[in-house]
Amino acid sequence: MPRAITPIDYVSFTITDTVGDLFSFADAGMPSSMGTAQCFRGHLETADIRVRMDGTAVTSSEGELLEAGDDLLLDQNMIASGSWVRDGSTSGVLKGHLYNVSANVFLGGQ
Repeated sequence: MPRAITPIDYVSFTITDTVGDLFSFADAGMPSSMGTAQCFRGHLETADIRVRMDGTAVTSSEGELLEAGDDLLLDQNMIASGSWVRDGSTSGVLKGHLYNVSANVFLGGQ
């Protein structure tokens, strides 16, 4: 029988022109479940953003480009270690749910 995947919380992030980790962009403050979540699954709305997950700070012209309309699946390490910034003059809004299962579960793993 398939494992039920139930979100533990909902969160919205507004990625601005100030470089920061994902936690710094939480719109309604940091949900208590953020520390225990194993993954985040969401959708990027409004505008493009950039991210780096290699320990180097992202810039508005350097980093992986994520376009408005992209779906994202982030594991714990990506949530904690990413450096985020908007790509242009409009902030990107990332909305989605936190889960207490690993990102692999969404990819068909255990």
